[in-house]
Amino acid sequence: MDNIRFHCGEEIKHFLLARGVRILMLPTYSPDLIPNENIYGCIKARIDKIKPRAETREIPKKNICIILEYWAQLRDIIAFLATVQWN
Repeated sequence: MDNIRFHCGEEIKHFLLARGVRILMLPTYSPDLIPNENIYGCIKARIDKIKPRAETREIPKKNICIILEYWAQLRDIIAFLATVQWN
């Protein structure tokens, strides 16, 4: 687990330990240790390009469609996964 506050709560720790999960704490942001951090960066960069700013509580349909279209393409994610050396 990384050290994000909601990942480190006592309730979470007890839940995991009760199920025999060994907890290993990692730095909060560590793309070398947690490769999916890079994937989130790719997704965030794409979403930031379209600037999905909602003036109300609802995200405009246009932004949702653009985000879903990006997910369907997955080019950046697939390219990234092809470069990762999985152990």
